[in-house]
Amino acid sequence: MTALSSTEDQVKGFEVGGVDYVTKPLQHEELLTRIINHLRIQELTEKLQLQNQELKQQAIELAKAKEAAELASQAKSEFLSNMTHELRTPLNGILGYAQILQRDKTATPKQKHSIDLVYQCGTHLLHLINDILELSKMEARKMQLLPKEIHFPAFVIEVIEICRIKAQQKGISFIYQPSSYLPAGIVADEKRLRQVLINLLSNAIKFTDHGGVTFKVEVISKDKAVQPPLPRIYRDQQEGEVITDKIMPLMGKAPQSPMLTIRFQIEDTGIGIKPEELEKIFLPFEQFGDSAIRDQGTGLGLAISQKIVNLMGSHIKVESTYDKGSVFSVDLDLPTTTVMVHKNQIYTNTIVGFQGKVRKIVVVDDKPENRSVIVNFLQPLGFELLEASNGVEGLEKATECNPDLIITDLVMPVMDGFEMMRRIRSSEQLTQILVIAISASVYELEQQPSQDIGWSDILSKPVNIEELLGKLKQHLQLEWVYEQYDPGLSKIKIESAEKVQPDATVPPPDDVLAELYDLAKKGNMFAITKTAENLKQLDDKFVPFAHTISNYANEFQLKKIRILIEKYLEKN
Repeated sequence: MTALSSTEDQVKGFEVGGVDYVTKPLQHEELLTRIINHLRIQELTEKLQLQNQELKQQAIELAKAKEAAELASQAKSEFLSNMTHELRTPLNGILGYAQILQRDKTATPKQKHSIDLVYQCGTHLLHLINDILELSKMEARKMQLLPKEIHFPAFVIEVIEICRIKAQQKGISFIYQPSSYLPAGIVADEKRLRQVLINLLSNAIKFTDHGGVTFKVEVISKDKAVQPPLPRIYRDQQEGEVITDKIMPLMGKAPQSPMLTIRFQIEDTGIGIKPEELEKIFLPFEQFGDSAIRDQGTGLGLAISQKIVNLMGSHIKVESTYDKGSVFSVDLDLPTTTVMVHKNQIYTNTIVGFQGKVRKIVVVDDKPENRSVIVNFLQPLGFELLEASNGVEGLEKATECNPDLIITDLVMPVMDGFEMMRRIRSSEQLTQILVIAISASVYELEQQPSQDIGWSDILSKPVNIEELLGKLKQHLQLEWVYEQYDPGLSKIKIESAEKVQPDATVPPPDDVLAELYDLAKKGNMFAITKTAENLKQLDDKFVPFAHTISNYANEFQLKKIRILIEKYLEKN
């Protein structure tokens, strides 16, 4: 406050620390207003400073929380990795030997049934483990779609076969209703799409005790693909059999739409869903229905399926009336493609060897039972197998014999699979060797990308034998040798199964006829074909009969199989 009023004096006043400049003579109202304003400014400044301090503290707390979350996430990943390894390792032995025993030609029907039961129970446990891991991967945003060309008729038939058996076991109908025209080939993630459809169909079957389940597949886009229709498969509710004119015809080239919208719809006459539960069914670990049904799963299936469909650019829709039934549907935009797949690629004979020179394979795993599964399966096919219990031994074996392929576990003592792989790729002698990683530790694989290390391929435990054979064929460029009956007997000319009269063949014993009849009623094509192949090996005189049955099975002529067997049973 001063009598000096020049600009220079005002500047000097602010330079020495003044917050305002008031000249004489004083104006009381002006002075009061200035004082109030400065007090308000000071108050606001103090509040701002306090807020800044609070923000800094929050930033520190958020940083700590983030660090704790990252540590928790890492701990969770490590826990899941360890648990996955601990659970998948014994399952690898159980399912591996079950698959080997399923191929045993000397097993009795009762033994085969027991083996199949072991395999089914082990597979169910594996699915429960996988559900938990799938959800964890989704939460971590680690799931990716891997689209590829799919032979659509074969894909649909496979899904139907799996779910039809479940419906038959419950004594309910299973109806398949395709639209008139469906594409021969589509481009999609086959594994994920199958997972979604089987989950939706399995749920429908699980919650339906009376009536049945209807599976509809139709093209709903304006531009429809011009293709021959799929075989129509439906459930005869009186006799309980699946009927179809033919197994998928081989699709020829035809005009196709580059993109189709295909609707997959599942209708059931089950218990339905209460309105208040509809919003919860896609949440993780949410289950509905009575306790007996809830105990049959983890409550993750629908949550996982919805997330997968979301990744595909769509969502699962549901309509339900409590105590009457539900309708689940998915509309997917799928590119079409021309895929030529012969039915023999879908229904294959047993592999008994391969053409060409003997191939050497080194199996590296610290668990003897895991090595044993692979060795006992591949050795009879003609492979030369060498075993190693860790990476150090694996390198020694590889250096000694220069194998065509190494199959290795990842988590091992002394030297793990990752370090062994790095040394192989840095060795002039070994760098070109093909290496397939097999591990139960899924998170280990994700933390060490395959392209950074140089794996030729990766498989997860439990090892699926068919998948392993596919990888061996691909990487070793193998030509498989399939099981066949005596070539001399194949000269018996049977142009068509329809032309073979019952009197011209020798039937097997009544118990085998009864087994085949039961399989025909259930629609189990795979078991029928396998039983027919066993008959060919059992006695030469059964070959014509077995050949007839095989032909009918390959054409899905279940009713003809049943009629043929009835004629023999009536005679006996």
